[in-house]
Amino acid sequence: MQLTNFTFLQSRNDYMSSIAQRKIASDRASGGKMLERSGEDVGALSHAAKINLESKSDRLHLNNLRNAQSFLHAQDQGLQKTLQIYGRMEDLAQMASSPFTNQSDRNNYENEFQNLKGELDQLVEQKFQGHPLYNKYVYCGEPESIDYGELNLKRKDWTHAILAESNDIGMTSGTISFRVNSGTAGDIYRVWLGDTLLMSMGGMPDFSLDHTQDYFNKSGPPVLNEISSSFPGGGWKTSGGATNGDDDLVTLTFGPGIDTTYEITPGGTNDDGVKAGSTPNDGISDYNTHAGDGKYDDIYVLPKIPLDFDPASTDLTLQIETSTIGIIYAEGNSSGSDETSDGIERPGVVFTPQLPPITFAKDSHGNDLSFVANGFDLLEDRSIASSSSAKETFDALNGTTGKMGEIQCLLTERIGALASESNRINSEIQAMEAQVINGEMTLGRIADADLAREATNLAKESMKSQMAA
Repeated sequence: MQLTNFTFLQSRNDYMSSIAQRKIASDRASGGKMLERSGEDVGALSHAAKINLESKSDRLHLNNLRNAQSFLHAQDQGLQKTLQIYGRMEDLAQMASSPFTNQSDRNNYENEFQNLKGELDQLVEQKFQGHPLYNKYVYCGEPESIDYGELNLKRKDWTHAILAESNDIGMTSGTISFRVNSGTAGDIYRVWLGDTLLMSMGGMPDFSLDHTQDYFNKSGPPVLNEISSSFPGGGWKTSGGATNGDDDLVTLTFGPGIDTTYEITPGGTNDDGVKAGSTPNDGISDYNTHAGDGKYDDIYVLPKIPLDFDPASTDLTLQIETSTIGIIYAEGNSSGSDETSDGIERPGVVFTPQLPPITFAKDSHGNDLSFVANGFDLLEDRSIASSSSAKETFDALNGTTGKMGEIQCLLTERIGALASESNRINSEIQAMEAQVINGEMTLGRIADADLAREATNLAKESMKSQMAA
C-alpha cells in the first residue's frame, strides 16, 4: 500500500523536491535574478536594496561632477577667447603708441580696440545653467571697490532727517564697510539690498517710506519729501559730538545662504575707558550696550538671505536717520578735531563684491565642491586714441616692472587655476565611476543569477525528477 511503502514515499518526496528545485533553477535561468521574493533570503534582499540606493546616489553625484566639469570647460573656453582678444589689443596698443603712427591710423586702431572691448562685455555676461560664468567686479586677484562718497547730515535745520545713497552692485553678496560718527545723541545707520533691510544700527525704519529717498522735517516752507513721522529712537553713539572725536568702522558681510555678520571697530576716543564703567582698549564701544560675542543690543541684522533670493533690484543703499547730526565719511575725511592715532585709516564707503560660490554635493558623505565665477578686466577706462594712452594700455596688458599685466594674470591666475580645478574634477569623476562600478558588481553578486550554475542545477534536478517518477 502507498501509506506503508517506505520506498515509494521516499521516491515521491525526492520527486516533489526535485520539481521545486527545478522550478527555482528554471526561473533564475530565465529571469537572471536570484532574489525574486523576500522569503528567499531576507538579509540578501535588504543588503541589495541598500546597495541599489547607494548606487543611485553615486550616479547622481557623478552627474554633478560632470556638470562641474562642463562649467569649468565653459569658463575655460571664454577665458581662451579673452586671451585672444587681449593679444589683439596688445598689438593694437603697441602700434598706436608708436610716435611714427599717424593719427588717421591710430583712430582706426582705436575703433577696433573699442569693438574688442564690446566683445569682452558680451563674454563677461555669459552664464552656464543660469549661473554666471564670470564676475565682472573681480579680476587679477583684486576686487574692484565701489565708492559711495560721503553722507553728511552736519547742518542742523531740521528735527528729523533721513539721507540715503544707492549703488547698483549687480549681485546679492559681498562686504560693505563704512565709517560713522554720531556723537552721544546717537544716529541710526542702515544697509538695504533692494527692498530688503540687511542691517539697522538703531530703531527700525518706517517701511512706508521709500528708503532710497531723502526726507527732512523742516520748520520753514514745505519741501520735497517732507517727513512727518517721529525719530524712532536708539541709534549708534560715539564720543562727544559728530564733529569731533574718532569714528567707528562698520563692516557688514552678507549673501544668499550665509549668515549675515557684522564687525565694529571702535575709534580711539570711543574705546578709551573715559566713560564710566567701560574698559579701555578692549575692542568694544564704550557708548553702546554690548551683548557679548561682538554683538550689540540695539543692532538688527537679517539672519540669513535665502538661497533662492531674487530681488527686483540689486541696489545697495546706505541710509542715515537722525534727529541731530550724523556722518558716513568719504575717503580721507574725518572730524578733524580731538582725533587719536587709533590705527583706523580713512577709507570711504567701500563695497567689496563677491559672487557666492556655486556649491553642490560631491558624494553622500557630506563632502561638497565649490566654484567661484572669477572674472577678467574689461579695460573700461582704457583707450589707444593717443600715443600716451596707448602706452598706458599696453603696460596694463603686458605688465611693467613689479606689476603683473592682464595677459599674464589671465594665464596664471585664471586659465592655470582652471586647469588645476579641471584635473581635480577628473580625479573625482574617475573615483566616483570606479565606486559606481564596484557597487554594481556587488549588487550583481547578490541579486543576479549565475546562469552557468543555474543551468547545471536545472539539468540535475530534471534528471532527479525523471529518476524519481
